Amino acid sequence: SLGATASSLNQEPVETPSQAAHKSASLRQEPSGQGLGVALKSTPGILSGKLPESVSDVRFSSPQGQGESRTLTDSAGPRQITLRQFENGVTELQLSRPPLTSLVLSGGGAKGAAYPGAMLALEEKGMLDGIRSMSGSSAGGITAALLASGMSPAAFKTLSDKMDLISLLDSSNKKLKLFQHISSEIGASLKKGLGNKIGGFSELLLNVLPRIDSRAEPLERLLRDETRKAVLGQIATHPEVARQPTVAAIASRLQSGSGVTFGDLDRLSAYIPQIKTLNITGTAMFEGRPQLVVFNASHT
Repeated sequence: SLGATASSLNQEPVETPSQAAHKSASLRQEPSGQGLGVALKSTPGILSGKLPESVSDVRFSSPQGQGESRTLTDSAGPRQITLRQFENGVTELQLSRPPLTSLVLSGGGAKGAAYPGAMLALEEKGMLDGIRSMSGSSAGGITAALLASGMSPAAFKTLSDKMDLISLLDSSNKKLKLFQHISSEIGASLKKGLGNKIGGFSELLLNVLPRIDSRAEPLERLLRDETRKAVLGQIATHPEVARQPTVAAIASRLQSGSGVTFGDLDRLSAYIPQIKTLNITGTAMFEGRPQLVVFNASHT
């Protein structure tokens, strides 16, 4: 029966004295049956120096090539793979780092302030050339949206330097907007009176709290205008693809005043390398339960 079968599965076989002795001997001889520290001590050829007192003292070493070498493969493939074999039988592998194809920018006000300089540094190192996808949230999402639309790091820094993010979160309601401005002025006064440490925190609270439920319409307009301008600028500088039906249709719609979509960036990235696919994360509140939401060409 099913019950009898289950009962028999729970029964452990009884070991004879000779079987127990053989098992104990096997454990002493085979590292797989011992603790990690003991197993390491019993494994020859992988440790350097004297036997360690504990696992934390373990230092592994790899065999080093000795004598003359001959090249088996030289700079093969996109990773520039090179194989060299030495007289003692050791084969050495050298390869370049994989290309950077995706860039993820996290949120946070301080990080947002650092992104313009960071993007310029990546561009100077040539590390933005191979980027095909950009992702971000909050301040990182704003940065990713602008750069994925084809805006250059230099143009992004210029825009960031003159951007007042707090004012871009102002409400379109005149009374609420007035309250937000008064709150910000009080915060600025507290910073002057209390100093940077306490006063700066007070200023931050008085800037953010009145705008925490803001629809950020000024910021939305800015992003709509700047991303459209950046995409149209990239299309104009790539006349060889501007006549492609897909590209021409997107350009015509943007020129009429429409905003850039995730799908636009996804399609244009196949023609213009400066334009990237875009992923933006946000938080959706469903009956008081926050859930992560991802916006991209596939889900939006």
